[in-house]
Amino acid sequence: MNSRPIRHENIRTDAAALCEIGNRFVGNPGEAEARDYIKQRFRDVGLAHVREETFEVATYRARTARCELIGVASGSALACVGLQFTGSGDVESEAVDLGVLREPSDLDRAIRRCGGLAGRIAILQCPYPYLFTERLVAEGAVAVVDVSEARDGHICHLNAMMYPALAANPNGTRLPIPGVTVERGDAERLVEHVRVSSRRVRVVHDARYEIVTTANVVGELASVDGTGERAVIGGHYDSQLEGVGASDNASGIASLIEVADVLASTRLHRNLVFAAFADEEGGFRGSTHYCRLHRDTLDSTVGMVNLDAPGWAPSQRSLHADASIRALAVETARQVNWSPDEEMDASLFPGSDHNPFIDAGVPSCFFWRHPPTHPYYHTGGDTLDLLDFRVVADTATVSCAMIERLGTDRNLGLGRSRPSKRWLDLRPDGQR
Repeated sequence: MNSRPIRHENIRTDAAALCEIGNRFVGNPGEAEARDYIKQRFRDVGLAHVREETFEVATYRARTARCELIGVASGSALACVGLQFTGSGDVESEAVDLGVLREPSDLDRAIRRCGGLAGRIAILQCPYPYLFTERLVAEGAVAVVDVSEARDGHICHLNAMMYPALAANPNGTRLPIPGVTVERGDAERLVEHVRVSSRRVRVVHDARYEIVTTANVVGELASVDGTGERAVIGGHYDSQLEGVGASDNASGIASLIEVADVLASTRLHRNLVFAAFADEEGGFRGSTHYCRLHRDTLDSTVGMVNLDAPGWAPSQRSLHADASIRALAVETARQVNWSPDEEMDASLFPGSDHNPFIDAGVPSCFFWRHPPTHPYYHTGGDTLDLLDFRVVADTATVSCAMIERLGTDRNLGLGRSRPSKRWLDLRPDGQR
C-alpha cells in the first residue's frame, strides 16, 4: 500500500484553513477563496495540470421566510429558514402533520391517515425532504414545512429538490409551491397547534435564483505506463448556506489533499484524478458537470472514490457502493482494518458526488461514518471543535487504499457500474 500513513494532523491543518475562509455556499466570496486555496494546495503536494473547470448554476438567495400559527393570540411566528428550491408564495391554509418520513411507504401511510393533501400545508420531519416534495405537489399540497432535526436552536438548511432534478436542469428547476424549515423546538408548538387547535398555518417564502459561475478544481498524478486509463477521487468543497461546514465537507477536502500527498510518489498503472467538486449541496452539480465535460474519458475511467463528511463520531463505518465495485471495496477496506458496519447499494439513494459517476457507468464507492447524522448537519453548528480527526484519518486511510488499488492493480476487471436504479443517464453514447 502507500508509502506513509495518513496523518490526522495534516488533515486538521487544511480543514482549519478552509474553515477560516468561512462560508463556502455556491456563489459566495468564500467559495471562490476556497478554490484558490485548493489549487495552491494541489500544487504543493505535487499534482500536475491543476486547473479550474467552470460552469454556471442557479444559486438560492432567500428574501423572506416565515411560518405563522393562525388563530393564536400572541407568539404566532416560528423560527424558520427558507426551504431551498421551493417557489415564492404566501399561503394560509389548513395544515396536516405527516410525521417522520424516511421511506416512500411512510408517506403512503401518512396520506391515508390524514385523508389527503389537496389544498393543505404538508408538515414533515425528514433531513432529505427532496425525496418526498414532488409527491406532495402531485397530491395537491399548497406549501411544505419541514422540521429541522438540529440541536440547540440551530435550523438545518435543506433542499426541496436535489439530484437528479437540479443536475438535469441546473438553471431553472424549482418546486412550484413555497416551503420553509422550522426550528425543532418551535416545531413542537406547530404540531400541537395543528392537532388540537385551528389547524391553520401561514407559510411565506420569497427567494430569487441567481445564475453564478462556479468551478471544479482538478489535478492529476500521471501513470508510468501511459495506458490512458484513469481513476477519480473527489469530494465537494462547498458548504451549505450557514457556517463553515467543518464536517461537511472541509474535512473531506482536507482528506483529499492528504491522500494526494501520500500517493504523489507512487508508481501508477493508471492516472489518478483528484477533483474538488463545486455545488454538491445544490444537487451534485459539480460532479455531474465533470461527468458531462469528460464524457469522452468515461469509458477509460475504471472507478471513483468519494470523500464527503468522512469522520463524524460516534457513528458506524458505512460503505455505499454500486454492485460492480462493492466486493473490491470490502476486500480493500479489510486490508486496512476498516471492515464496514453497514453496506448499502449506493445507486438506490442519491446521496453525494459518487452518484453521477454511477449513472455515467463508472464503478463508484463512498466510505464514511453514518449513522447517526451529525447533530448540526447543514447548520452553523458544524464546527471544527466537534470533529475527531483520528476518525477522519481512519476514513481517509481506507479511501486512500481504495484509490491506490484503482491506480495500481493491473487486473481489476470491474467493467461498468451496475446500478439498481439509474437516476440520470450520463453515459457516453456508446454505452447506451
